[in-house]
Amino acid sequence: MKIVSAAEMRDIDRVTTSKYKVPSLTLMENAGSAVAEYILRNYPQCNSVGVICGKGNNGGDGFVAARRLQEAGKNVRVLLLAAAKDIGGDAARMLKRLPVKPLEVRSRGELKKIAKPVYASDVLVDALLGTGFRPPLSELYAEAIALFWQQPGPIVSVDIPSGLEADASDVHAFAAPHVPASATVTFTAAKPMLVLHADANLGPVVVAPIGSREEAIASDLNLNVTTARDVALALPPRLPDSNKGMYGHVLVIGGSVGKAGAAAMAGMAALRAGAGLVTVAAPKSVLPTISFAPELMTEPLAETAEGTISLACIESGKLERIMRGKTLIALGPGLSQHPETANFIRVLVSNCRLPLVIDADGLNAF
Repeated sequence: MKIVSAAEMRDIDRVTTSKYKVPSLTLMENAGSAVAEYILRNYPQCNSVGVICGKGNNGGDGFVAARRLQEAGKNVRVLLLAAAKDIGGDAARMLKRLPVKPLEVRSRGELKKIAKPVYASDVLVDALLGTGFRPPLSELYAEAIALFWQQPGPIVSVDIPSGLEADASDVHAFAAPHVPASATVTFTAAKPMLVLHADANLGPVVVAPIGSREEAIASDLNLNVTTARDVALALPPRLPDSNKGMYGHVLVIGGSVGKAGAAAMAGMAALRAGAGLVTVAAPKSVLPTISFAPELMTEPLAETAEGTISLACIESGKLERIMRGKTLIALGPGLSQHPETANFIRVLVSNCRLPLVIDADGLNAF
C-alpha cells in the first residue's frame, strides 16, 4: 500500500472526482460511514458516542459518522467548534443531514461550560483536524484536544489524530499536543505520520477505501507499507475444494541445544506465508522445544555430543528419506557453527536438488 503526503491525498481526491466522476460528497459519505462502521464493529456495547467536530472536511466526516451511528441506535451528541453558519462546502451539506442538533462553541469559555456531557460519552470521535492541519493550534482547538486526555473511554480519530501533521517525519513531531487516539481510521492510503511514528498515540490504524480507484492513487514519496491485503494478493488463491497437500511442503532443517526456537519460528513463518505442510528436522534432543505448535511436523536427526546436527544423518540415508516429497528446504536457523554441523551443511548443499533457502547460520559454515 502506498504512503502518500497530504498534498498528494488532495490530488487523489481531486482526480477521483474530476476524472473518475466520483462526487466529493460521496467520498465524504464513505469516509464517515467507515468511521461509524469501525465503532459499531469494535465497540458494539457502547450506548453513547460523542463526536467533536471542526469546521472543515474532517468535521464533515464526523457529521456523517454521527448520522450513521444515530441511525444504528446509538445516543449521539455532537460538539461543533464553530458556528453552523460558518460551515461551507460538502461539510455544510452533511451538517444539514445531521439528525441531532450540534452544540456550537466558539471560545474556550463556552467549551468549558457545555462540553462535559459530550466528552462523557462511552466512545469519542475526534473529527477536529484532518491531514491538512499545520500548526499552531488555536486556543479553542488546543483546549478541545486537552479535554480528550482527561477521558477514560476509547477515542477514534478521523483520518489522523488532531494536532499531528500528516507529513511529519521528525522523531519529535508527535510530541506536539494531539488527541490520544485509541484507533485511527484513515482513508484511501497511509500517511507518513501514521506509519513512521506508530509509537505516537494513534492506536490501530485502519485504512478504509472510500471510492478512489487504484489508478488515482499516485505518490512521489516512493514509500510503501506492507499490509495483509498485499500479502494475500501475492499468494495464489485457494480453491474451496483444495487441501493442504496442494500448497507445498517446506522442510526446515535447523536448531541445536539452546537455539531450537529459531527453527520453530522459521517453521511457523512458512505456514503463515502459505505453505500447506511444514516439517522441522532438528537434533532429537531439542524436538520438545519445537513441538510447541501442533501445526508443525517434526523429524529427529542424529546429533553431536554438543546437541547439534551430526553428519551421521546424511551417512545413514535418513535425511534423504526425509527430503522426499518436499517442495523447498529452509536451512540454517539455529544450527550453530559446530565443525561437524558445518560439514553437514557443505555436503547437503553440494548434493541438494531441491530449491534451497539458507539463512546466516548456514552461510557461516562456508
